[in-house]
Amino acid sequence: MNTTKTQSRALLIYFLIAAALVLLGTQVVLTRHSGGSPERLMNISTAGSAEYIAMAQHGAMAGPAPFRYRFLVPLIVSVLPVPAELGFRIVTFVCLGLTYVIALLIADALDISWRGSLIALFSVFCARTHAFNYWNPLLTDGWGLLAMFVMLWALIRERDAVFTIASVLGTLGRESVMFLTPAIFTPKQWKRAVVPIALTAAAYLLPRILLRTPEQDLVHFYAQYRELPKFTSLRFWESVAVSWSYLWLVLPVGMIFTPQRWRPVIWRALAWAAAGTCIAVVMADDTERMVSYLTPFVFLATGFLVDHARSLLLDITLLVLAPAHLLIMLATVPFPVHPHGIFTSSLRLELLVFACGATAASMVLALTPQRKNSNLAS
Repeated sequence: MNTTKTQSRALLIYFLIAAALVLLGTQVVLTRHSGGSPERLMNISTAGSAEYIAMAQHGAMAGPAPFRYRFLVPLIVSVLPVPAELGFRIVTFVCLGLTYVIALLIADALDISWRGSLIALFSVFCARTHAFNYWNPLLTDGWGLLAMFVMLWALIRERDAVFTIASVLGTLGRESVMFLTPAIFTPKQWKRAVVPIALTAAAYLLPRILLRTPEQDLVHFYAQYRELPKFTSLRFWESVAVSWSYLWLVLPVGMIFTPQRWRPVIWRALAWAAAGTCIAVVMADDTERMVSYLTPFVFLATGFLVDHARSLLLDITLLVLAPAHLLIMLATVPFPVHPHGIFTSSLRLELLVFACGATAASMVLALTPQRKNSNLAS
């Protein structure tokens, strides 16, 4: 009985934290409207919003490929008794709130401390790539992010049915979710992977067969694809760097401290998500959105690092850098406090350099004494 009360109380706290973050995001970040905006929050293509709204209003065939294949979220929006634009906002913000709840449940399952969980969640929330979900909620990104977190939770808890449902429904809303699906496969338990992989593959292929029109030939589209020259552009690498900023350093270091028990599951899932992210970065123009597929693992890495280091200096560094990135990002673009921005965009690079240096120094100072003590003990 006491255990049930404790779990219920913890779940209530998770929902309150999630609600607070969603409220903060919706009130601070200037939300884009379906009519478009002359301003840009990031160097990100804003295509898709009008197409999804048209699908919600007139059916899946109203949208061109590949948007029409992601029909599930527009379908959900179409049945809500509100205008399509408001419907997308509701779906996205609800998905983000549930994502935060699932993230805290994952942290609890992996025995990440409250301190580590909250610092990790706040760090992810303030990240540039995540803030895009609040600026343009008229997409299906929130749905995909929730599906990936649910899949990771299901992997950890060994809930194969939940994993399969999340994978299939997630793919019908955002096909990038299927990057994480093969993580359920292991040579020793390969049979458990057959159903989720087969159903997810069907969820990916069937819409492309049933909703395809002659003038939208994906084979011809990919044959004409020429995206590789972007890798020689400094702006491309700048977009990659600023998307997660100092958390790019936290990700590999924190993953090293994954508890031994969970390494096979977490590292296998990370490998598939990283491979999918690389494919998405090659194929898509909006680089800063594509790297958001690593969000579950940036969250876990931050929590693992905070718990292992047990350093007040590192905690303060992460807690200062997170809102600094959010505020500076908002100050360089339109947002409610100052409609034309305050600082120049170059300040983001200066913050990136400073943040990476401060994070690296904090990690070295936090982890080196522990290494020395372990050597002395041995």
